[in-house]
Amino acid sequence: MDELERYRQELDEINAEIHRLFVKRMEISEKVAAYKVENNLPIYQKNRENQILQKLDDQEEKYGKYTKALFKKMMELSRARQNEVRGFYGLLGEKLSHSYSIEIHEALGCPNYNLVEAEEDELENVLGNGEYLGFNVTIPYKRKILEYCAEWSEEVKDIQSANTLVKQVTQKEDGTMDYHWVAHNTDVLGFQDMMKFARFDLNGQKVVILGAGGVAMAVAYAAHVAKAREVVLVSRKGRDNFSNLDRHYDAEVIVNATPVGMAPNLEDEIVDLRLFSKCKAVVDLIYNPHRTRLLQKAETIGIPCIGGLYMLVAQAAHAETLFWGKEFDAKTIRSIYKKLSFEKRNLVLIGMPGCGKSVIAKAIGKMSGRQVVDLDEEIEKQVKKSAEQLIWEKGEAYFRTLETEVLKKVCQMKGIILATGGGTPLTAKNKQLLKADGYVYYISRDIRQLDMEGRPLSSDDTIETLYRKRLPHYQACMDTFFINDSTVSAIAQKIWMDFEQNA
Repeated sequence: MDELERYRQELDEINAEIHRLFVKRMEISEKVAAYKVENNLPIYQKNRENQILQKLDDQEEKYGKYTKALFKKMMELSRARQNEVRGFYGLLGEKLSHSYSIEIHEALGCPNYNLVEAEEDELENVLGNGEYLGFNVTIPYKRKILEYCAEWSEEVKDIQSANTLVKQVTQKEDGTMDYHWVAHNTDVLGFQDMMKFARFDLNGQKVVILGAGGVAMAVAYAAHVAKAREVVLVSRKGRDNFSNLDRHYDAEVIVNATPVGMAPNLEDEIVDLRLFSKCKAVVDLIYNPHRTRLLQKAETIGIPCIGGLYMLVAQAAHAETLFWGKEFDAKTIRSIYKKLSFEKRNLVLIGMPGCGKSVIAKAIGKMSGRQVVDLDEEIEKQVKKSAEQLIWEKGEAYFRTLETEVLKKVCQMKGIILATGGGTPLTAKNKQLLKADGYVYYISRDIRQLDMEGRPLSSDDTIETLYRKRLPHYQACMDTFFINDSTVSAIAQKIWMDFEQNA
C-alpha cells in the first residue's frame, strides 16, 4: 500500500466515525427539540451557542477558524431539524385568505407555519395557546397586540407597533417555567431591504406616507433613519389628511401604507399621481395584486415604482431570524421574492383577432404545466353562447360589459396563461385588470395573415381600420411584444423563456 492510499484509508475511517457521531448528535437534537416544545422553550438559544463557539476560540488551535465554521454549520443543521419537530408559528390577523405567508415561511425553512384568523376578543386565548412559539402580526392588530406583550424591542417602543412576537420562556424561583411575549418590528428592516433592492435613496427627500397605521409608522421610522428631509404621515383625520393633501404635492417619494387598491378591490386608487410634479419614486406596500392601480399609473407617467412583495419576503426572513436564529442574506431573499412573483403572476396574451393568442396560450400551457384560460371560452361557459352570437343578438356594448365582469373573476386567479379576446384591452378598466397580476404580451402578426373567419367585430371595419383603432390600446396595455412570424411552438417557447426571466 503506497503512502497516499494509506492516508485515504485513514480519512475513510475518520469519515465513518464522524458520520456515526453526527447521526447521534442529530438524534439527541430531536430529543432536545421535543423537550423544548413540551416546556415551551425557544429552539434558538443564542447564549448557549455563543458559549460553545467561545470555547473554540479559547482553544486557539491551528485549525480554529475551520473548526468554528464546522460547528456553526452543525448547530444550524441541528436548529433546522429541531425546527421540523418543534411547536408552531403563524400569521395572526383578522382576514388572511389572500396571504402568501405560508409559502414564504416554508421557503425560509419553517414547516409548521399556519394562518391564525382571530377576532379582537380572541387574541388573549390565541396567545395563550402553548403550541405557538411565535407569531407574525398583520392588520388590524399591530398596535392592539402590544397590550399582551411584556417586553418591547427598541423599534417597537418608538413605533408603538409590532409585527412579530417571540415567546420568551424563563424559569421561576420555584423551578417552574413561565413565559411572556416579546414584541418586535421587522417591517422596518423589510422596508429598508426593499429600498436597497429598488435603489431608492430617501436621504434628503420629502417622503409622504399615505396612512397612519402600524406599517405606516414603521416606514416613517425607516425614513427618519435614512435621513429623509421631511416625513409626512397622511391620515383621514389628522393634521395632514386627504382633504389638505395639496400641501404636499411637492412630495419626492410617495408610500401607500393603506389597503386601498388591495385585492379584490383592484379598481381603487388612493391619490392622483399626476398632481405630484416632483415625485421621483412610488412605493405601494400592497403585494396582492402585483401592480396596484397606483403603480400602474406610476409606470404610465414614468415614475420608478415597486410593490410590497419584496418587503413581505424580507420582513418574514428577519422574523425567522428572531424565531430560530438563522440569518438570511439578500441573495436568498431575492431568490424567494423572484420565485414567488413568478409563480403568482399571470402570463397574458393580447392582440388582434386571428393573431394566434389561443393556440399559443395552449402551447405555453403544455410546456409550462400552467392552467390555460381563454376569456371568450369563459364567457361562453357563463351564458351558453359564443362571443359572436352575443354581439349579433345584444350588441357590442352588452358584450363588453359582460366581458369585464368575467375578466374580474378570471383576474383573481394566480399563475395562469390567459388568452384574451381581440377587443379586451380596449377599455381602461380591462387594461387595469389585465396588468394587475399579469405580465402582458402583445402578439403582433402581419394583418394579411390574420385568420378573421367567424370574428364578431370585423364586419363594419376593414382589417386595416380595425388594426389602426386597436394598436394604441395594445401598446398601452403591453409589457412587451412578440411577432408571430414562425411556428406556434417556436413563438410559445420564446414567450415562455421571456416570462421566466422577466415576470
